[in-house]
Amino acid sequence: MVDYNALKKKFPTKDPQKKKKLAAIKAIKREYAAKRAALGGGAPTFKKGVVFYAVVILGLMILGSLVLSVTGKGGPKEISRAQMLVRKSIDSVAVALGRYRYHVGSYPSTEEGLEALAAITPRKKGWNGPYVNHVVKDPWGHEYVYVNNGENEYPTLYSKGPDGKAGTTDDVLPDRALYDAPFKDTSWTKGWMPYYLRGYVLAPDKRTKSAIEEEVKAVLAAEQGSAEGEFLLRDGWEFSRDTTHGDGRCLRTVELPLGSAGKFVALRFCGVMASMEVFLNGEKVGGCDDSCTSFEVDISAKIKFGEKNELLVKSGAAKRNGLLGSCADVCRSVTLVVEDAEDRAIWGSVKITTPEISPERAKVHVEYLTPVSTNPIVNEFEVEHPVLWDVVNPKLYETTICGKKYRYGFRTAEFTENDGFRLNGRRVQLKGVNLNPDFGQLGMSFDKGALRRLLATLKDMGANAIRMQNNQPADEVLDLCDEMGILVLASLPEKSNPSVVALPQVADFEEVEELLDACAMPKERYWLYRSYWNDRKDTIHLLPHWNWDGREGEKVTIVCYTSGDEAELFVNGESAGRMKKATDAGTVVGKDDPNRYKLTERYRLVWEVPYEPGEIKVIAFRNGRTMGEDSCKTAYKAAAVKLTPEQSELADGELGFVKVEIEDDDGTVLPLAKDRVNFKLEGPGEIVAVGNGSHNGLDSFAETSSHPLYYGRALVIVRRTGGSGLPLKLTASAPSVRSASVTFSRK
Repeated sequence: MVDYNALKKKFPTKDPQKKKKLAAIKAIKREYAAKRAALGGGAPTFKKGVVFYAVVILGLMILGSLVLSVTGKGGPKEISRAQMLVRKSIDSVAVALGRYRYHVGSYPSTEEGLEALAAITPRKKGWNGPYVNHVVKDPWGHEYVYVNNGENEYPTLYSKGPDGKAGTTDDVLPDRALYDAPFKDTSWTKGWMPYYLRGYVLAPDKRTKSAIEEEVKAVLAAEQGSAEGEFLLRDGWEFSRDTTHGDGRCLRTVELPLGSAGKFVALRFCGVMASMEVFLNGEKVGGCDDSCTSFEVDISAKIKFGEKNELLVKSGAAKRNGLLGSCADVCRSVTLVVEDAEDRAIWGSVKITTPEISPERAKVHVEYLTPVSTNPIVNEFEVEHPVLWDVVNPKLYETTICGKKYRYGFRTAEFTENDGFRLNGRRVQLKGVNLNPDFGQLGMSFDKGALRRLLATLKDMGANAIRMQNNQPADEVLDLCDEMGILVLASLPEKSNPSVVALPQVADFEEVEELLDACAMPKERYWLYRSYWNDRKDTIHLLPHWNWDGREGEKVTIVCYTSGDEAELFVNGESAGRMKKATDAGTVVGKDDPNRYKLTERYRLVWEVPYEPGEIKVIAFRNGRTMGEDSCKTAYKAAAVKLTPEQSELADGELGFVKVEIEDDDGTVLPLAKDRVNFKLEGPGEIVAVGNGSHNGLDSFAETSSHPLYYGRALVIVRRTGGSGLPLKLTASAPSVRSASVTFSRK
């Protein structure tokens, strides 16, 4: 169950906190050994594992029953005993298969068969067998039937029964719940154990849990060692709202070891909605009055080392607007920074500029302040044959300042009177979105991975620029835009990021709320812009899906968004006409002009056809040649939950996103479904939030056990909290339909 080589990699010898972390691991090592033995492994010091003696005993019992069947009189009593024994035996095999998958991440392949459970030599990462002494036959001398049905399905496993024929009424199958028996809940560790250790600990009984909790707390609070680095204050916040004073409050504890005394300690806020005050142990230590501006609060002299400190963030921003405040006023990440008091670059003082650029070489100018410098420290160097940063190829370089890596790029940017925006000397059409990269579903758990997902969705639409809505972008936003090739229009001339350009006086950018729902899933207008903006990917998208509750024969409007110039619609195989898009650009109108949406006929094709159950299909063309197709079918009675994960592997601490839908027996999604779906996560992780994209929904994002669908879909956000090759398994269920499961292996 525990991969000690992985632990060594996670906590290397050069780690300054090695003693502290190893002590924490040692404190729970006894629990490892006990749980490994319970799961069929050996003590951690054993190299080859230990056999499952219970399976051996069951094998002897089966052998005894066969002897009784041969030497006795035979008859119903002996067969009944054999059936009882085969039930125990096949259930044991199911548990062994579950243990194998728990460690390795998948069941043995059909070709490997059950013999993989008894293999002595490990063949796969995470292997901790053998899982059985040997694979026995059933009491009637037949081999068990085993088939691997794929990653997200239970395997097929059964005994053919006394008649030795598959598919008859005497076949014996295991209890399916036994496949999942090895998966254990680690939620009991949340709040007191660091997330990087949670996945290594299986949920024990209540008494053992209490003992481990006290021991680990004592180790982590020991008066030795020191902490240094940047720690994201993601978990442990308590939110409240003062209805009397109209302010929102965020409360949590902060603890640093005595060894960190003398370090520079600060709280770094990447952005708040407006007026914010910060208190430490009841004393005000700082704040900010500017909307969505990053700021830092020095608490070096106020924090009590080796003790718990109460951190309170209070917002009164909404009160001045006649509204009650909200804890969401802390809208971006909060980081606890522990650095060397003198040998560090002061946050916000680092400026990297590229004053001279040519194809042969470019000059880099680095400037920053330190606590002991009276004047800025300046360093200049040259880079030969520089590759220019561009929205198509966002090339970045690295330099090190006071032990930290900083990225920069080379580019030229200007707005011209006659040719608009020019990047590196070429005209670039700005395809921009007004954006506030805040995530209501995550609350204080703002995550860079979630922001990357949002920006990647906009990039796929064809957007190449964003403009912050009435606020300045946080550093984490700029870092990702630098990396992904997205321009940021902002009034921040002092920012040296290659993605930042000066904000022009006029820029009619689209609002992100019109393109994506509250879960950053595409809305109808998204496909309109994708068909026009993304010239690197073909777009063919039908709306609505062909399963609205219309009456047969009634006229239905069918819309196709496509980057092609014409398309032909087919209704149940019969052509409903081939249409071309308008080529006239039309009259330019203002954003608030009621005729604005008439221009969309240049980017879409529209048919009016009588509704009839079945299938509609559109084939798109460009310059007379077929470029692709899209189709929709009528959806019938709901039959099953459908889960679509956006990734199959997760690193420790990484978020995973899963779309939830309801489909019929043919796999057609019901776009109007409003079913309430229940969720369960097994393995080293947690469900962070659930949403359905509705801006008017009243269901809490933090209520992760269930959530209703909105227009047929919802989004589940999970986080991997650590582990040793152990998979996460998300299961979704709804009344009267089949449930569904997806797994995430460890990256």
